[in-house]
Amino acid sequence: LIKMDRAAESLVQMENAIAADPENKEFRQGAGTMLFSMQAYPQAIKQLEKYLELNLFAESWPHMMEDIYWQREDELSFMNDADNYDTMLLSMSKLLRCYLELRYLRQADRLYQILITLQPHDHDMMENYATFSFGLGNLWNGVRFMKVYMEHQFYHSGMGTMDEAYEVMTAHMLRLATSGFDAHIVNLARSLLLAGTKAVEMIREGGGGAALLPDFTEDTHTLKQSDLVSILGSCILDQQLVTSLIKSGAAKVANNVFGWSSLLHGVLLGHPGVLDSMIESEMDASHRTLLGMTGLHIAALRGRVDVVPALLKAGVKPSDVDEYGRSPMEYACQLRYAAVEFAAALKVPLPSDCPAPVMKAGMSPRLTPEGNWLDTYRELPMALLSESCDIDSVPADTNADDFFRLYLSLQKPVIIRRGLTSTWGTLKAKLQRQALDREFGSLSFKQSTVPYADTFGMDYKVTTLHDYLGYLTQLHQDEKDGKAAEKADYIFTSLGKDHPLRSVFELPDVLDPNATHISPQSVQFYVGPSLTGAPPHFHNFAWNGLVYGAKRWFIFPPQKSIYTKQPVLDWYKTYQAGSALECTQNPGDVLVVPAMWAHAVINLKESVGFASEFIYGASEFSI
Repeated sequence: LIKMDRAAESLVQMENAIAADPENKEFRQGAGTMLFSMQAYPQAIKQLEKYLELNLFAESWPHMMEDIYWQREDELSFMNDADNYDTMLLSMSKLLRCYLELRYLRQADRLYQILITLQPHDHDMMENYATFSFGLGNLWNGVRFMKVYMEHQFYHSGMGTMDEAYEVMTAHMLRLATSGFDAHIVNLARSLLLAGTKAVEMIREGGGGAALLPDFTEDTHTLKQSDLVSILGSCILDQQLVTSLIKSGAAKVANNVFGWSSLLHGVLLGHPGVLDSMIESEMDASHRTLLGMTGLHIAALRGRVDVVPALLKAGVKPSDVDEYGRSPMEYACQLRYAAVEFAAALKVPLPSDCPAPVMKAGMSPRLTPEGNWLDTYRELPMALLSESCDIDSVPADTNADDFFRLYLSLQKPVIIRRGLTSTWGTLKAKLQRQALDREFGSLSFKQSTVPYADTFGMDYKVTTLHDYLGYLTQLHQDEKDGKAAEKADYIFTSLGKDHPLRSVFELPDVLDPNATHISPQSVQFYVGPSLTGAPPHFHNFAWNGLVYGAKRWFIFPPQKSIYTKQPVLDWYKTYQAGSALECTQNPGDVLVVPAMWAHAVINLKESVGFASEFIYGASEFSI
């Protein structure tokens, strides 16, 4: 029946078999596997747990798992003698996936560690568990397993022996923890918005800042970045992360290729208690990056006014300049949003030309159809059609060196008008509606009201690009007939290295890695109708290249950033004009968003293009 794709009938037969012989391990394992493949996760858990109880002679798998969790590794050897060992491991892996899908976080945490103990060479699982731990504030656990994963990477990339890998990664443990502060904040946001109070319980169990979320409920849909910084800082202090890692052999001074040290990462985080613990541990507060940035320059990048007094007390001077001759105050003036507060914290006068004026090369949204992509019959809110642009707009002939000096090094948002010039012809031809359907229509994607809806446990639908384009055509007809749906679905998806659409993607000239030193981390493709888009969220550095359509952007500096899983139109209904930097992106424009600046995007008509997150500066972990 299974081979004939008659899964429902085969499940009935399996249930009958289990009823006739409930102690049959093969039946239980087979039923669990079948239910897992059908994504019937609660039922799969029941059968897989029963299989493990039978195979390990346990009265209760959850109780046994908890007992195993607190044992020494050598006390798990009894599992090596279990019947059908490989089948048991495979069943455990499926059970772990079920726990994760249903947000059974404590069970997933326990099973991760059991599986890693039984499979010490599964380094991918170690990396996954480290990310899982970081997302729940268990930083010590995350560092421990990420260190083993990085030792494996060090060795297998030919950089040295395993003994050398251990020695190097031990020295770099503290920077391994601190260089991921931004990523930990993002993971905390996603864990909390996905798992709700279950995540709060795990953060509390790991030793951290769950108490800083007294009003958090299952209905919470929005988190402030400032609150997440407080939670992460509380986890760092409660777990005594800095002093514990130093005692374990971590070097107080260890930099990446951009010259970023652990203490400078602490400045970027902006938690006064964490920075104080680093300075008290005699870490060098006077350290500079390769660009000559001091801790005060870095505090200005994120508007981290609260850490300025500690840096001044440690001897960092407001008059110090970077390799381009810029002082910390000039950084704050260029970034505009916290200049007055920063001048007060530095105890220096506000310069007469501060904040710096906005560079203007603005264009109004053009709503005429291009590339056979469809206009909208909706009456868009006038505020979305504004010609204003509150971030710098620069022309397409901006070279990579100037872009690096004026924007990337300052972590300043910018829109490069017609920045896709070098690949414009190919992009327009390949992403024209019929051409896209013809060449890539058979590819499958997830469509949903919020990008990456599954990340938050929200509904999504798997569809082909051809069917989705048909869906867009029907939406357009419904708009014309006055029956427009209140919310529509959007495709925004990451592309794997071998994905066919990667053949169309290229970096814009202005982001030339030889001049900017960036490392592309991921590539995304998007397509969607008017009034779809992404709600406010933040992550690493990113750029967005629009090929057809028009988008209205809302950009928030880190101190005012939020992360929400609300559909973008629900969020926009409560948006207060002027609380974000706004700008409209037109075909060919490239918009660059710095790390941890929240941004929301609303499509003004059918829009299609590419985006990419990239690593630069503090976020780069290198040796």
